[in-house]
Amino acid sequence: VPSFPGQAAYLIPPIANIGDGPSGLVYDYGTSLPAGLRHRFLLADFKGTSARSGIYSILNRPKGAGFEMVAHDTFIWNVLVPDVDLGPDGSIWFSDWHEGWPKSNKGRLYRAYFPEVVADPIVKETARLLAAGMKERGGQELIELLSHRDFRVRQEAQFELAVRGSSSFTDLRRVALESSGHAARIHALWAIGQMVRTGPARLSAGELVSLAPLLGDPDPEVAAQTIRLVGDAPPGDLEPSLIVALRSPQPRQRYFAALAIARLWKARESAVTAASRGARGTVKPVAPPWEPLLTLARGNTSHDPLLRHAAVSALAALVAQTPDSLPVLPPGGVPGDEARMCLLLALRHQTNAAVSLFLAGSPSEPLLVLEAARAINDVPIVSALPALAELADASRLDPLLTGLKAAETALARQGTAPTAGVIRDVRADQPLPWGTQALDLVTPLLVRIVNANYRLGTEPAARRLAALAIRSDLPDLVRGEALHDLGTWAHPFPRDRVVGIFRPLPARDPQPAREALSSAFSALMSGAGPESVLSAAADASIPLELTAATPFLRALVSDPQRPAGARSSTLRALVALRAPDLDEILRRAAADPVEGLRLEASRLNAILHPEDAAGQLAAQLQSGSVAEQQGAFTALGRLKSDAADAILAEWLDRLMKREVPNEVLLDLVEAAALRPAAAVKSRLEAYNQWKLPQDHLTPYREALFGGNADRGRKIFYENAAVGCTRCHHVGNDGGGNAGPVLDGIATKQPREYLLESIVFPNQQIAPGFESVTVTMKNGVSYAGLVKGESASELVLLSPEEGEVRLARGEIRDRSRGLSGMPEGLGQLLSRQEIRDVVEFLGTLK
Repeated sequence: VPSFPGQAAYLIPPIANIGDGPSGLVYDYGTSLPAGLRHRFLLADFKGTSARSGIYSILNRPKGAGFEMVAHDTFIWNVLVPDVDLGPDGSIWFSDWHEGWPKSNKGRLYRAYFPEVVADPIVKETARLLAAGMKERGGQELIELLSHRDFRVRQEAQFELAVRGSSSFTDLRRVALESSGHAARIHALWAIGQMVRTGPARLSAGELVSLAPLLGDPDPEVAAQTIRLVGDAPPGDLEPSLIVALRSPQPRQRYFAALAIARLWKARESAVTAASRGARGTVKPVAPPWEPLLTLARGNTSHDPLLRHAAVSALAALVAQTPDSLPVLPPGGVPGDEARMCLLLALRHQTNAAVSLFLAGSPSEPLLVLEAARAINDVPIVSALPALAELADASRLDPLLTGLKAAETALARQGTAPTAGVIRDVRADQPLPWGTQALDLVTPLLVRIVNANYRLGTEPAARRLAALAIRSDLPDLVRGEALHDLGTWAHPFPRDRVVGIFRPLPARDPQPAREALSSAFSALMSGAGPESVLSAAADASIPLELTAATPFLRALVSDPQRPAGARSSTLRALVALRAPDLDEILRRAAADPVEGLRLEASRLNAILHPEDAAGQLAAQLQSGSVAEQQGAFTALGRLKSDAADAILAEWLDRLMKREVPNEVLLDLVEAAALRPAAAVKSRLEAYNQWKLPQDHLTPYREALFGGNADRGRKIFYENAAVGCTRCHHVGNDGGGNAGPVLDGIATKQPREYLLESIVFPNQQIAPGFESVTVTMKNGVSYAGLVKGESASELVLLSPEEGEVRLARGEIRDRSRGLSGMPEGLGQLLSRQEIRDVVEFLGTLK
């Protein structure tokens, strides 16, 4: 996500989001594009369909220590392009995948050009120079080529001069110091930098010192590149000049100076290590430049992420060599002090436990505490986990939460997305997915405090988790996470709960968690608790075998005012804990007005009493709701009972008589498919042969009706395997634009179309997304998107010729390209999941 106030400080954010499917990138060399497009990037954006793919031209300009994007324009469009390059002859070359995601074993290679570019004499000269190479050219000619308009020519000359070593230095130094051409001076410095970095051609200290006048050059980029070069050299006489450069008014010079200090101190560390092993040579001691670097950081009031990165890199290099003599920054400094943040991030880089000192910061610095928590948990810095875990104590947590909420409000007032608006796509001024979410600083801190206690695994840590779980002022997600951690205390999941990395913990004694949850259970179950927290508490009681919780669970499941989902979870817990009077509890639940609770009671009863379950399930099939009938069929499919076979056989007979509601067809046939009994198998086979129509959708037609829209919504937005939102979006909920917008799809298309689009996307392609290849009777071929069609004419949008109108009577052959939506979703999703997605799409009216 591009930079926004409140973003995690350790990240270096992108300048901008430039495409949904970036697959190839090239920068203008100076001779392949006309003057109006100079200094632009060309980006191939591949989205699976030519209707939404093509090449962008992007222009950046300097901003601070880095750049900002100022133009993002369509350049060549309606072509499924995986790569683009610029030829030395002035041509723009790009490849074409043909159509769709799967390999089609087809493809095209296009050459585009601007006539005025290919006619330019400098282009022909460029092609000639690059073809001949640089090895046979004299030194003076190479020096002159450093001023050539084409970047490739300049770079090839630079590389050859660098290879020739110190014999080129005098000429390169002269160009860097005296040339009037900006590009020539930069390439001369780059060539010298290559020499510095190559051992055999390393320059003498005196030659490097002769570059000192360039450190204050009027051309700010020449000075910046000289500063960068000093950092590539061994520590020496020019090193003090870097401290001076840290005070430069030019952000890029300060940026390169800090990075140069980082490299030199890393080199000093390597030299010290070598000397300690008996290698020859000594390392001249130098006082660590803590204060100049902290001053640099403190002056970064605009929070330029590149300046922050440079300061952190240099400070981290100092921390690595002097971990026991860190600078003292008094606690409770100026809020937003960038120096304190940079020092914290430097400690993170070095996994230094001193980062825990920032946890003791005053509530006026909550962002520092949050960043310290990120460092300790995410890196991780294990020795600092106890300090992070102790933040759960109310006396320390409450002021922090107040400070974080105040910080959220203050950042929102800055008017920068995603806190006070939305991040907008510069291409179409459309909201992007992350722009719809308000900034939340509290939850990231709390989940790490919870995780620290979980990983510590001590008795005090278990009590802290229970205390967090009962706090109604905390987010439900955090309370649920604390309860989950108590429930899985004895056998922790091997992946870290926050960052998802494999960090296994050993099996542990459940007693601390059992005692902590037992003491908190009354508070958890009392009052109008949220469904997710009540369910998490019930779920946690099962692995902990918390039989003392059964009175609270029994009271909750019997209370019609409590959330339905929590009552179902509680019923499962009561069964698992073998509560007294369980049969009576199940009987009452089975008669409860809440459908979800009845369904759960039916399922559990079938597990506990399989000998009685068939009759009860048969009764549900006669008089239950659709959801209850679906659940009954599912239970019958798994029930080990001859009676279940008889019931399913009877319902299959009804199915052949068209007496079964469409909403339960899928549940019936899937339950029958699980049964080995001949009576069921023969009837199911007869049904499969009988049902009509027999076409490509036949195996999926039972999924047309009876889905759950909420589950379907969850699949659409959250199932990474199918990734619906990579290509589609609904309203302002965010998503991709490679496929059609789905607003109102249910009013435009029947359910069969929705189902077919999921499992067989190439059967019908949405208007504006269909590509075709057409061969005329005269042998001429055209390829492009169908823009319009009538009885007499076909209108194509061709990447070669733009809009083309073709008489249908003159068309000899027409073949359609593939959809941008990949085939195979019918295998990635179960038919139950497909049914849910169809139901969700059916709500988009």
